[in-house]
Formats: sequence, C-alpha cells, structure tokens
Amino acid sequence: MTIKKHPEWTGKYTAIDGIAGRDGDFIIKPIRSDIEEILKLNDLHFGDWYNERKNATESLLKQYEIIGSIPSLAYPFEQFQNGLNANSHVRVTINLLKEGLDYLEKIKEVREEYRK
Repeated sequence: MTIKKHPEWTGKYTAIDGIAGRDGDFIIKPIRSDIEEILKLNDLHFGDWYNERKNATESLLKQYEIIGSIPSLAYPFEQFQNGLNANSHVRVTINLLKEGLDYLEKIKEVREEYRK
C-alpha cells in the first residue's frame, strides 16, 4: 500500500509521511506493514482497535497528570526547584501518552483518506 505524500509531516511522522529518499530525491513510499495491517481492518475492528487505545491512553493521561502535579519537598526555595516536582520522571510518561494520542489521530486520518 502506497500512501499519499504529506510533506507537512516529514520528520515528525516518518512512518506515514509518504516520502522516502535523501538529498532532495523524494519518492512516494509504501506504508510500513504494521501500520498497513491496522489501516486494512474493517470499520468495526478498526473502531474497536482505535477506541480501546484512545480511551486507555486518555485515562492514563488523566491519572499521570494528577500524580505529576505533586509538589517536591526536596527543594528549600522555589528558585532551586527549576520546575521539578516529586514526580518529574512522570512528565516523560505524560509526554509519551500525549504523543500516542497524536499518533492515533494521524493513523485515523490516513485511514480515512484511503477509505473514501
């Protein structure tokens, strides 16, 4: 399956940007096989696949944002805190969850382009 070119996605969504090549020699590339399997799901199965992942990610994101808001008690003055809190490492997970939601939306968008 070859996908439509999306130059605006280049560098951020390389698995689905539709462009392959270097040094200005760009061609339309085939989509990665794992993504192709998802895109080929019938409407019912894709809906189940998409909704399950979106709901789980949104639920986890809400929970991690609560945990990530716990203030740190390890810094005596605010100027030493530098935006850290007791669960700063949770911020990495929060960002990954947000990225996952973005990826789900892009997969859905690509699927809708080819279901028309």
